[in-house]
Amino acid sequence: MASLNTLRTKFGIVLSIIIALALLAFILSLKTEMGFSGNDPRVGVIGGEKINYSEYYDEYEKIKSQSGAQEGDEQQSAMLANATWQSLIARYVLTPGFERLGLRVTEPERMAMAGGKQPSQTFFNAFADPRTGAYNVAAVSDFLAQAEANPQAAQAWAQLNEQARMEREMQKFFGLVRGGVYVNALEVARGVEAANDTYAGKWAGKKYSEVPDSLFNVSDSDLRAYYNSHNREFILERPLVKGIYLKVPDDAPNLAVIKRLYRSGRRDDIDRLEKEVLTSAIHYDYFRDKWVDWEQIESHIPYDFGASGDKFLSERTHFETSAGGFTYLLEINDLLPAGAIMPFENARQMITDRLNANRRREYDERLRRDLYDEALKSGKLESFVDNVKNV
Repeated sequence: MASLNTLRTKFGIVLSIIIALALLAFILSLKTEMGFSGNDPRVGVIGGEKINYSEYYDEYEKIKSQSGAQEGDEQQSAMLANATWQSLIARYVLTPGFERLGLRVTEPERMAMAGGKQPSQTFFNAFADPRTGAYNVAAVSDFLAQAEANPQAAQAWAQLNEQARMEREMQKFFGLVRGGVYVNALEVARGVEAANDTYAGKWAGKKYSEVPDSLFNVSDSDLRAYYNSHNREFILERPLVKGIYLKVPDDAPNLAVIKRLYRSGRRDDIDRLEKEVLTSAIHYDYFRDKWVDWEQIESHIPYDFGASGDKFLSERTHFETSAGGFTYLLEINDLLPAGAIMPFENARQMITDRLNANRRREYDERLRRDLYDEALKSGKLESFVDNVKNV
């Protein structure tokens, strides 16, 4: 009995150690996904700019502090997240766009908004009298007096001004849009005339998208001829690569063999590699014989390759990293950087769509012209255009 108790006690200690080590290994395997490693995970892309978790988190906390909102429930958290993304969109899309348009808020405009002469919803929300609903200029003066001695109040004032500036720039932008869309006097006169005229007729319609592609034969020679004369219109926005990509468990028994084979240029080694990965690899992609968008490969590997990847790809032909219990292997044996001319095979579908669209347009114009000429010949349609030209 004593031996049995001793065995139970010792085995319980060993079992506790095994469980603790397993939990530790599980937590370490999640370090990349949880942001505990040196990598800063990407959470989105705005205007071509990658947004990392740290930037998103800092902006989220700033907005939460400014608004005084709390993550009390799912709805509050969703509102804060939406406000964070809107702020990042303003930073990377709206503000640069306004600068290119030459839109800006002058100091007199800012003073007019703060003084209530120029309506501003941002300042109104902060300084409106809750009893009367009117804008309280005295409250603005009191707040500025506090800001002189209180750094937090000064920071809040700067943030209010920034929000009011964005609000005013948006008003100016929409004003430009509205000012560019108007109906002139000639259009009004023709609209009135057309509204007073009545017509009777018959028509037959067919959806443009239903015109079959079989009506438009685009040969390979047509595609290549178009590509050769317009290839500078097909410029790569992202790099293209050729190579091999693998994702293999860290504990795969043949990992060392796979690491050796995937670097080889011999056909028999690649044949052997394809047999080895059948039982071990989670993901295997062989693309030495075709161009692949770098973003497709990059998205599978938990590593920050930089904004475009061009610098990394120009400096490395092989890359290996481990995260979450997996080893990621990458070989790049050819590269077309962003800004280069797109290869024909990658541009083929774009050219096909473009030529088909052109021929659909030609078909539509020819059909309309034939119907118009036929109606004129049959007397079902009378045109006064020639008479007007001769006057």
